[in-house]
Amino acid sequence: MLNSKRLISLCLVFVFLFTWVLFERNNYTIVNATPVEIIVDNTDAGFSTDGSTWAVHDVSTQKYGTNYLNDNNSAADPDKWAKWTPNISVAGYYDISMWWPAASDRPDAAPIEIAYSGGIDNSKTVNQKLNGGKWVYLGTFYLSQGTDNSVKLLATDAGKTVADAVKFESIETNQYYVAVTGDDTNGDGTEINPWKTISRAMQDVGAGDTLTIKEGTYREEVILGKSGVEGNPITIEAANGANVTISGADPVTGWTQHSGNIYKASIDLSAIGDSRQIFADGTMMLEARWPNDADGDMNTLTGNNVDSGTTTTLVSSTLTQPNGYWNGKTVWFAGGNVTFKCTICNNYQLFK
Repeated sequence: MLNSKRLISLCLVFVFLFTWVLFERNNYTIVNATPVEIIVDNTDAGFSTDGSTWAVHDVSTQKYGTNYLNDNNSAADPDKWAKWTPNISVAGYYDISMWWPAASDRPDAAPIEIAYSGGIDNSKTVNQKLNGGKWVYLGTFYLSQGTDNSVKLLATDAGKTVADAVKFESIETNQYYVAVTGDDTNGDGTEINPWKTISRAMQDVGAGDTLTIKEGTYREEVILGKSGVEGNPITIEAANGANVTISGADPVTGWTQHSGNIYKASIDLSAIGDSRQIFADGTMMLEARWPNDADGDMNTLTGNNVDSGTTTTLVSSTLTQPNGYWNGKTVWFAGGNVTFKCTICNNYQLFK
């Protein structure tokens, strides 16, 4: 109840919280490569060793090809290694996997060195006691064209190290498009038939893919919900030269003049809660309120002092509006170091 007298600040709030993100991308290059699979076996020209003797074996049914090599030493040997060097015809991201026949006398943490366009990765090891007779994934790396990339197996872990085959399989990357004129239902993400929203595109985008967003404002909540892999990221970018805005705001239409330079519009506030603001031409506007803001600075308080009050009422002689005028409105009260708000359920004029 408000006794037609005084309130610190009355606010009529009517819009959404805006979050503006603007980005521009001037140049980009997308390469869509046909998948390529390169297998280097221990009998192929791309395979080499340190030059010492490696025993040739063919007894295991888990071997790849006709045979495999064994360093024939149950102890760790810091000088022995085997290396697989592919001839990469098309630079790009490749899944790298290794094949070996497993046995109980194999090393359980044989170190791997992978040379790729970004340097050398020596964080991998393989357990050759397990997972024999199948491809074991080592990682995804960007490989340059030519023969500068390789996988080296070191015999520095105790056990008889086995060298068999390594596979390099290129990742087919996809190029997707989003446009404000697109269609989330009938679109397929191509440039001529793009999707309408970023959120729809993210349902299909995967590691190594590129999502290009065309000119315009996209009013949506974007939750990525997925990630690329090391060396094989998901790229989201604006189209060449395009200005793209991702906005958490919705346009408010139907404005009418209330009085003077005050305009009003009706919207449904039930879904947006208290966190709402209105922007005009990118500038945040002040909410309709009484008393009006004096200096345009939202960090300073503009209000009036109450004449008196209780825990449920405020009395202010400056309130001269008719009975019920403030019903349903919000009052902000600042007293000492405490600020709070409440909704007015009933107001009437105690004094005329």
